[in-house]
Amino acid sequence: LMGQLVELATVARRDGVLALESKLGEVKDPFLKRALGFLVDGVEASVARSTLEQEIEVEAEEAGVSAKFWADFGALCPTIGVLGAVFG
Repeated sequence: LMGQLVELATVARRDGVLALESKLGEVKDPFLKRALGFLVDGVEASVARSTLEQEIEVEAEEAGVSAKFWADFGALCPTIGVLGAVFG
């Protein structure tokens, strides 16, 4: 990822920000691709920043929900084992 960022920065410095549009297809990371899309499209920096920050918050919240599910499930497993021993 760092190598790709250095390459993109070099292209932007050498050929201008609009030259990054031709590189968008090579970017695999969806977050970076969206950020570069904002840059190429000329989206105002404050709008791009708030949108990307909101995306980070949503992603973190979704990850927290998944983690809580598995933690709760892990806490339930010993109970299921005891029930299996009693009824088995």
